[in-house]
Amino acid sequence: QPGAGIQVRYNVGVRIRGAGSRGAAVPNYRVNVPRDRAWNDRDELNLNAQYGHSQLAGNTLSFLAGLPASEGRAIQVRVNGVNLASSGLPQYGAYLYAEVVNGDWAAHHYPEDSNGNAYSARRPNTDLSYLGTNPQSYKNTGYSKTSNSSEDDWSDLINLTWILNNAPDSTYAAQVREVANVQEWMTYFAMNSLLGNGETALGSGGGDDYDLYRGLIDSRFLLVAHDWDTILGQGQGPAGVGADLFRATSVPVVNRLLKHPEFVPLYYQELVRLMDGVLSPANLDPLLDQLLGEYVPAATIASMKSYAVSRNAYVRGQIPLTLTVSSALPVLNGYPRTTSATAALSGRGNAIATRSIRVNGLPAAWTAWTGNWTLNSLPLQPGLNRVLVQAFGVHEEEVARATIDLWRDTGASNAVSGTLAGD
Repeated sequence: QPGAGIQVRYNVGVRIRGAGSRGAAVPNYRVNVPRDRAWNDRDELNLNAQYGHSQLAGNTLSFLAGLPASEGRAIQVRVNGVNLASSGLPQYGAYLYAEVVNGDWAAHHYPEDSNGNAYSARRPNTDLSYLGTNPQSYKNTGYSKTSNSSEDDWSDLINLTWILNNAPDSTYAAQVREVANVQEWMTYFAMNSLLGNGETALGSGGGDDYDLYRGLIDSRFLLVAHDWDTILGQGQGPAGVGADLFRATSVPVVNRLLKHPEFVPLYYQELVRLMDGVLSPANLDPLLDQLLGEYVPAATIASMKSYAVSRNAYVRGQIPLTLTVSSALPVLNGYPRTTSATAALSGRGNAIATRSIRVNGLPAAWTAWTGNWTLNSLPLQPGLNRVLVQAFGVHEEEVARATIDLWRDTGASNAVSGTLAGD
């Protein structure tokens, strides 16, 4: 273009990249530029040709949600002077430039803490299992160190996996908080769920397709989003709008983490925050128009918006937010009735705010990830019993209460009479 200028790089390495897309008609490329002649301070570039429009949306939404990701932008690519990108799917005439997560990425996004360790986690299986103390065991399963690689020090990743797998229940939450930015990890899992990521990523139930970064100043690991090509109903095999909120728990390490009573309220909280914020129609719709409107068909953008609305509605319906109480006793004369000295009660609680449930002062069994509580043997007095159910929060403050009246019928009765003073 006139005035734009042309920069030429020689001795550049170019190869086809991508685990599941190497055989695509229009392949992805990895470009390696000599470090002494870097391009815009980058010597490694990923040029993606598969559903770049959804990847661009995912990367941008990640940043807006506070989730680390690769910077991306739609670009034009010529191979021997030819634009290989199809005018329709999966390219819409463009490639996606995707930043490589390495030391340069850390310097770009964490300039005050850029000397930490970056890892990529790809197939065959990077499910955060503990594999011992030999770094080669981790390399063999798909991990690679993408910064400080010459040091070959994997002790931080090894320690992370040991704690995630082997920390005792009594200290698990505290130890995990020392090695992982738990709040950021919950954002990662919430974004994967709400966007309906269909890739075999850690956020969708597979040990694949994510990155990790651990700084030196803040030494808690961050989960870095990667490969958003099957989100918002796009790509090959995106998750349906009714996909389980806990799909990621197919990975045992994630199952323990995401369902932990101290962490799952944070996950639910992040789901609500994102639905009310960056993924609300008021914010998402104009963003997609701005990002994609110049080259993606309007019908495709509309379907992405529609998916988000439907997915949000489904997810909201799965999050318990109200304290309820119920009894399986038969109802007689308007009251649940029993002849026993005890009764069983159950219900749900606000899964974000609740940490414990008490029924007439007795502790109930509380399952945080489902938002369900039960008490199997509540003592009853003869006659009508008003039962008080209380939900308590993280600081033992009462966050909700509900009541139910139960009738313990002992068969005894007393005749009474009198004059009513009023209605």
